[in-house]
Amino acid sequence: VNNPIFGNGIGIVKSLNVQTGSITADHVNRENVWTYAHNDYIEVFCSLGFLGLFLFILLVINTFRNFNYKPNNLLGICYLSSFVAFLIVCFGSFPMEIAPLALGGLISWWGCERLG
Repeated sequence: VNNPIFGNGIGIVKSLNVQTGSITADHVNRENVWTYAHNDYIEVFCSLGFLGLFLFILLVINTFRNFNYKPNNLLGICYLSSFVAFLIVCFGSFPMEIAPLALGGLISWWGCERLG
């Protein structure tokens, strides 16, 4: 990442083409070319930098702080559990890049905000 504060722009990870492999004395062995980050959090960092990642994490923390955790808020707790599942899936996959999964994450976040 050339600009760790503000990032390099949305979609930059696909164009970085990070190459992995081994370098020996006689040649360079390029085994893999990465066109994706490991997960959505790393992709947010590469695209939007520390500032974007900080704002994203702040949004998540604010959602949990303002949520109504009373037992009679059953629908809100269902939205919150689906939002937590979405955040866990973001650690190992790219649900923000697949439209139905991203919409599910957005709806679960919206439900937490409205019913919280």
